[in-house]
This record gives sequence, C-alpha cells and structure tokens, in this order.
Amino acid sequence: MLYFKKNNNEIIKYEVKINKEELENLRENIINQCSIRRIVKTNPLPIVCSPKGENIKFVTSKLSFTREDFYGNTDYYTFEYVEYEYPKIIKYIDLVLDGNINAIDYLLMPPKEEKIDKIKCLEEKIEKYSKNVFDTNYLEEMQKLLLELEKEKKTVEINKNNLPVETYYESIRETITLNELERIDRVLVDKVNSFFNEEGVIKKLKER
Repeated sequence: MLYFKKNNNEIIKYEVKINKEELENLRENIINQCSIRRIVKTNPLPIVCSPKGENIKFVTSKLSFTREDFYGNTDYYTFEYVEYEYPKIIKYIDLVLDGNINAIDYLLMPPKEEKIDKIKCLEEKIEKYSKNVFDTNYLEEMQKLLLELEKEKKTVEINKNNLPVETYYESIRETITLNELERIDRVLVDKVNSFFNEEGVIKKLKER
C-alpha cells in the first residue's frame, strides 16, 4: 500500500508494510483488557431473538414463560450477557486490516480516548432533579435515575482493573513500517493541479 504524508512544504510518498498478525493480536488484547464491559439483562424474548454479536459474550438464558397461539407454543427467555464497548481505536485497526490506508494516521498518532465520568454526571443530574418534587412524574423519573446510577457503579466495579488503551499505542505503531519512496514540493503539486484543473484534461491527453 502507498501512503502520502504532508511534511512542512513537501508531500512524501511511502510504501506501507503492516504486520497484520501482530496487529490482530493487539486488537484482541485491547478488546479483552481495555473495553468497557456491561452486564445486560433483557426482557423476555423468543429464542430466535437471542443476543448475538462479536461484542456480546457469556450469554445465559432462563425460560420465562410459554405463549400459546394458533401456530403453536413459543417459549420466551430472559437473556443475560456481557456487552463490550470497544475503545475507539478498534474501529481504525479494523479499517487498516481491511486495507483502508486513510485510517493509518489514527494508528500512527492516536488522540487520547475521551473519558466521561458517568457517575458524576448522574449524581449531578439526580441532585438537580431532586428539586422538582412537584413534578407529576417525579417518583418514576427519580427511580429511573437511581437505577441507572446503581448500574453505572456496578459497571465501574467490573472494569476497575482495565488497562488504559494508551498502553498499547506504541506497540500498534511498531506494527506499521513506512519506507520512503520519494518526495515532492507541495508548491509544485499545487501548480500541476492548477494546470490540469479543466475537467477531463489528463484523460484526453492519455487518449492521444
């Protein structure tokens, strides 16, 4: 693959080599050690609607009830599973593994992952809402907020031993090798683009 990078007044062309096997291993490690894991419990569902997906693991089920209708009996199950919320960098690793050269910038210079203190946000929201005691839906809404806060505290406890995704940034960069092929002045590139700015000029020249 070819990769172009702007550097001051030049554009540099590189040949890119990626150690896919190592990058795939890092991807797996990041998912297992850096993802936010949440325990999810569903409402009763038919078995055909059981939760599926790469980010859904450790699915268990329990029969809730059986519904009878004209077509026969249908069993409904309550499912419980662990849902993984991947770090953002997994998206770009997948793009690079699929051959998308534009995603390499993110792997070479990944920005810091944004972290939101959801517990603090919920506590502030509860404190603010506690002043609306005369709201007709006060009890219902407050109960929802308190349940959400309880769930978030459990999520924090489950993930307390997670590694920061930044731990893997250097290892990710080491899977990418850039071999410089050539470089060209950006002013010259702009002049050439300006020269051939008429639509179809280059194609017409090739056809002659």
